[in-house]
Amino acid sequence: MSEIYFSDAVKLRTYQNAGLQCQCVAGCPEHPKGRCMVFIWHYHEAHYYPIDPDGSDDIHNCQMLCLRCHRNAEARSAAPKADI
Repeated sequence: MSEIYFSDAVKLRTYQNAGLQCQCVAGCPEHPKGRCMVFIWHYHEAHYYPIDPDGSDDIHNCQMLCLRCHRNAEARSAAPKADI
């Protein structure tokens, strides 16, 4: 997996679309029953994370996360995958 870098324009648009609220809904241990309730007051303080790690660097693949959800997403992506 290669690192995805989002432009400032993509980050700002993602921030605006998120309504200032962390977009994590992935069953994160911080909020197991729904969307994260953390609000992010400045777009440059948010963490921008790809929805699909192998996807593009456009707005359709960018989600805004708070620090705790970003750490959880990183931990999930770094965990070894089980062979099925």
